[in-house]
Amino acid sequence: MENKAHDFEMILLGDAGVGKTTLFIHLQTGKPADDDVRLTIGVDIAYKTLNISGQDVTVKISDTGGNERFRTLTSSFYRRANIVLLLYSIEDQYTLQTLPAWITECTEQNECPDNLLWVLIGNKSDADNDVEPSAVDSFCKEHNIKNRHFISAKYGTKVDDMFKSVLKVALEKRKSQGMEAASNNNGSSIKVGTTAIAPKKSTCSC
Repeated sequence: MENKAHDFEMILLGDAGVGKTTLFIHLQTGKPADDDVRLTIGVDIAYKTLNISGQDVTVKISDTGGNERFRTLTSSFYRRANIVLLLYSIEDQYTLQTLPAWITECTEQNECPDNLLWVLIGNKSDADNDVEPSAVDSFCKEHNIKNRHFISAKYGTKVDDMFKSVLKVALEKRKSQGMEAASNNNGSSIKVGTTAIAPKKSTCSC
């Protein structure tokens, strides 16, 4: 697929079987996926445009394969991501416990890790919950994750609300970062002797 113009890059991370591809299909099509969802090999890409607070926002969405043997194929997609959806299955506490490894991998390879918007997604809300709420609270506190959602990608429960909420937060975060950058760069040339030295521009495009 050609690389279209877009405002944000969103990547879905988590172990195999947590429902990333099912969620990816819903985000792409706006409706729940069929029951027969194939395993993602490497990365699948889609583009979606939504109107958020009167503004059209286009998102590049990357669905990554969760199996270990696909990691080398997906790592290059970490680099320019702005938004990371960390998925775990609420019926399998192990899938929450493995997320720190995904966080580390993405952080190490992303070009602007300090600007990443991390979102925790508890999927399969239609199933029995095997993950203690206190474990989720502790995870979010430890990794400074302020945005969390519980959805059912299979049935589409709260998926659209989650998507819009995440993009709204992403827009607000970018606006805040832009205002902070403008404030920091306003009249911030430093004089050394008689020579004015302007601060270096960041190479970060997030």
